[in-house]
Amino acid sequence: MINFKISKALFIFTGLFFSHLCFADASTIKFFANKELQARFPGSFALQKESISFVEKSLKKTFFDGDQLIASIQSQSKLKRSILDFEKLSRSDKLKTLRSVFKLEVLHSGLHAPKLIFDDSAKKATFFDFDPSLPNSGKVILNPSMLFARPHPYDALLFLIHETRHSYQFQLAFGKKVNTQPEFKNAFRDGFFTQKQWFTQNFRPSFCDFLTLNQEYEAFLFGNYVMETITNGLVDTSQMGTFASQYEPNIGIKINLFELSQKVGHENLLDAFNELEKEQYESRSP
Repeated sequence: MINFKISKALFIFTGLFFSHLCFADASTIKFFANKELQARFPGSFALQKESISFVEKSLKKTFFDGDQLIASIQSQSKLKRSILDFEKLSRSDKLKTLRSVFKLEVLHSGLHAPKLIFDDSAKKATFFDFDPSLPNSGKVILNPSMLFARPHPYDALLFLIHETRHSYQFQLAFGKKVNTQPEFKNAFRDGFFTQKQWFTQNFRPSFCDFLTLNQEYEAFLFGNYVMETITNGLVDTSQMGTFASQYEPNIGIKINLFELSQKVGHENLLDAFNELEKEQYESRSP
């Protein structure tokens, strides 16, 4: 979901971590989390012991921040109705709704607003663009034509909230004047730097490796929680992140990583997560 302006300085990377999986089914390699890969980037993933404190605290903060945004949306009956009826809206009203949600999310973040760009010519449906060598609030870029054509009517809203959350995370990680807890600053910095390295090397990680990067894990959880709550479970978030980032009203998170780590131990968290992710793997669309 993130697109970087790549600096000239390249990072050294090797793909040998897949060598032990040479006889595995290719589709499983592309889906599940890889222990050897994640061990090469300490602190970058929600499945690593270095991130457990971040995961524990983020579960509280993510829901707290989500509740603030939810309350603001629900206090504006017209906006809430526009969200619930999003599929039926005209293009102009959809864009107006997206802008309204964007403004509220930025307001509650307490940080600078990223530049919001609607671009029908963008090659990707959605991404967050920033330059880590020149830290700022970045750009949230959405392709309305692509997003509005998707079968799931709430995708545009989900990704708007998700990408805008990345701007908040990035400012926590790299903002010199932003006062934040070290667990959040370090977790997001490590995650963004790892992702930058992957893009530099044109490396494509597995589904679960990418989506358990600290910033992806948290941004999906935030967006899913907000939209699931506002729509009372009508939104389909089954493909939005891993089970660790998926929330169901009156049930909770499908995989609570902190509770799971307490149950199986930090050293066994990734394997236990992969075991629980088999259900999502088997339920994927062909």
